[in-house]
Amino acid sequence: MISGFVSVSLLIGVAGYLGLYNLSKMGNALELLGKEHGPILQASMDMKLALVEGANALDEYKSSTATVATARAGADLAKIQERFQSSIKRYDVLGEAITKGGTVGGTTLAATSNPELRQFVVEADRLHNERFQPLAKQVMELGKEMLERKKRVDAAMEKMEGAFETFDGFGDKVEDAIKATIEPKLSSPI
Repeated sequence: MISGFVSVSLLIGVAGYLGLYNLSKMGNALELLGKEHGPILQASMDMKLALVEGANALDEYKSSTATVATARAGADLAKIQERFQSSIKRYDVLGEAITKGGTVGGTTLAATSNPELRQFVVEADRLHNERFQPLAKQVMELGKEMLERKKRVDAAMEKMEGAFETFDGFGDKVEDAIKATIEPKLSSPI
């Protein structure tokens, strides 16, 4: 009977130890997840948000240059460009923090230990630098060119309107001169 009690006690003791050991391992894994992976996950989502903000700023820039050019449009375009450049910088800082570690917005990130995530972020940054940014620059340059052309067209239209008003004024004078010449002849008997 004592051997049975000792066996059950030993079994309960081993099960308790294994339970505590596994809880400790799980706690360490959760702590690692919270300290390393949580901030990296947040930084990854912030990278995506920075990319979306950049795309939105670029779309807003494109829309702004497609509308009527005004003096205010130039100031709006400068603000849009600032927002776009800010999103580019934020994207780069977050990517570097994920791959190399760093502090972003008061949160310290350890470099990711996940080689797949590291490779994905490096590849995403390469595409961002080699394709997205040059295309965005091209869109902005074309938008500026459109605005400059619009200004030249507006100036030519104003010049043409001035010439038309001058011509129209000459037309009125010619008409008055013709009337002055013809009316006395029409009213006099032949």
